[in-house]
Amino acid sequence: ESIEKYTVSFDTQGGSSVASQEVASGSFATRPTDPTKDNYSFIGWFKEAGGETIFDFENDAILTDTTIYASWLDSSSSDATTAKFYWNYTGAPSDIYETVVFKNGGRISKPADPTRDGYEFAGWYTAIDYVTEYSKTIKYEGNQVFYAKWLKVFTMEAENTQLTGIEWSIELDDVVTQSG
Repeated sequence: ESIEKYTVSFDTQGGSSVASQEVASGSFATRPTDPTKDNYSFIGWFKEAGGETIFDFENDAILTDTTIYASWLDSSSSDATTAKFYWNYTGAPSDIYETVVFKNGGRISKPADPTRDGYEFAGWYTAIDYVTEYSKTIKYEGNQVFYAKWLKVFTMEAENTQLTGIEWSIELDDVVTQSG
């Protein structure tokens, strides 16, 4: 059975070139290394040349030949603001996972999800209380900070038991401790 494939092209709008990708129908493109452009800051990949809708590499399935557009901001622009994404745990490789430049009053293109041994990444949040989550649809004003939320992954083992009907869910973090 043949699988239909589509071409994903990257229009860097004057930046360094990025190779196109061939993607199976319904699959996801791989986020390429950010292009560069003299005197400009790369602010992300978008669905249209005007940079209005962020292209989400983790959720936007490829269903046809697709062009994804780079968006740039003049490095000397007074509209240039930053969003800092923090690892948010003791022993992290560094405090900041990634710094992203965005246009003040514009959308922020989040970095790829981080990984951590023994934990599941559960999103980016504006504060360590994990109430307000990052959104690709919000237009942000001024410099921003985001903190990674981590959920501990537990392995449960049971031998010689008659347990049935128990399903693991992330909510079990509230009742299962590291010692079991």
